[in-house]
Amino acid sequence: MGPWCSVDVGRVLLNPSEPPEPRQTCGRGRGANTVSWRDSDKQQCKTPRGWVAGDVVRQCRRVGAPGPVVPCVRCLPHPHPLFGLRARARTSSSWQTSSLESAYKSAYKSESALPPCPALLFVRPTSQRHTQTHRHPYTHTMAADKIAPNDPRVERKQAEVRGKTYSYLYSKPEGTPKGTVVLIHGWPDISLGWRYQIPFFLSLGYRVVAPDCLGYGQTSSPEKLEEWSLKSMSDDIKALCDQIVPGEQIILGGHDWGGALVWRAAMWHPDLIKGVFSVCTPYSAPTTAWFDLADIIAAGHLTNFKYQLQLRGPEVEEKLTKPEDIRQFLQGIYGGRGANGELAFNTDRGVLFENLGKIGPTPLLSEEEISYYTDNFVKSGMRGPVNWYRTRRINYDEELPLAEKTAAEGGDYKVTPPSLFILASKDTALPASMAAGMGKHFADLTRGEVTATHWALWEAPEEVNEQIKQWIESKVDKKPTASL
Repeated sequence: MGPWCSVDVGRVLLNPSEPPEPRQTCGRGRGANTVSWRDSDKQQCKTPRGWVAGDVVRQCRRVGAPGPVVPCVRCLPHPHPLFGLRARARTSSSWQTSSLESAYKSAYKSESALPPCPALLFVRPTSQRHTQTHRHPYTHTMAADKIAPNDPRVERKQAEVRGKTYSYLYSKPEGTPKGTVVLIHGWPDISLGWRYQIPFFLSLGYRVVAPDCLGYGQTSSPEKLEEWSLKSMSDDIKALCDQIVPGEQIILGGHDWGGALVWRAAMWHPDLIKGVFSVCTPYSAPTTAWFDLADIIAAGHLTNFKYQLQLRGPEVEEKLTKPEDIRQFLQGIYGGRGANGELAFNTDRGVLFENLGKIGPTPLLSEEEISYYTDNFVKSGMRGPVNWYRTRRINYDEELPLAEKTAAEGGDYKVTPPSLFILASKDTALPASMAAGMGKHFADLTRGEVTATHWALWEAPEEVNEQIKQWIESKVDKKPTASL
């Protein structure tokens, strides 16, 4: 493929504040290296990576060139990342081998200096876009699309499930959904924790369901601790899906405690699940041996879980009650620091109450988002969220028959649905060592990794989303190969 758009590359890199002028004005019938375009408020641009219908306001095609529509720099609506402004782009890290990729790399000579490829942009009309800037591993700033609190792209719904009320975010793509993705958040989080992933799954054509988990947001917080076991909450997921998408197999994803829950849901309800993925949380198999967490830590193991001793006790539930303290706790656990580097939380002690008044804003949430989070945690309180840390013995007792059966058969229990685990390399609570050897417990495990802390969904959304996309395409929705 020849030059798909005639742009002065030097000016793009050296003066990104101005839209670059093409060497030839875009227009119909001006030679092999020019493009034509047509304006439209709502039309689908079918680029090599696939754009969302209705999100693109202009598209163009190189005159006389067969194949997919390829937008040029001159024809794309602004803002545009080549101009140093905000848009979503997929860069060389997510390119597929193609003549377009080769031409683009050739034009820039050095892969280390690649800006986002204009043919791989995801641009929303300004009125619909909610973005936050992130640093990309290459040389430029990226912005990932995300939903906002009370975003018109999602609905807040409720369902009565096994005697409990579950509140959840619900969103459908344009047209008929190709399937359903159910997203389970962790601690301390809410359904909005998937704000960077919900638009992504919609762009792939999936319906999205993201519940507030038990004890969070507008979901029930039952008194009986047995309701908080991983098996009981797995049964809740099954019952919720039976209401929303009866008879359908789902893709189930989780983060943090949500990751632990989706592994168990795949264990207890494998027929429900078409594919299962966890970000940050490795799989741990059911075991016949019981050890209390305090004894394990005292023996020098799982010292990264020391904070859980505080969370399962009464201190956090009793002390984190005032709205200003809850807000400061959330600011700190989401990366906020004091003027002298003070922390609000660490894995050795848990919540550092003496530092809460010193903590500055989180770099990961906007003012609107942190206020929304605070309101949700003030309403729900902290008893529900910390109850997840109080069921270790209940989980063990419920899983013991399965562990004994597996041991008697002399094998390893295997999670049967196609599975994806994405490690966050800088996660101090869930380090890489915890994932060692987990592959033997899976029939089909794909492993990924991102350079991020525990909040990988927000720190590296493009990388997380791309790894999920590749896994879905290769393992979950792969088309059977025709035999000759």
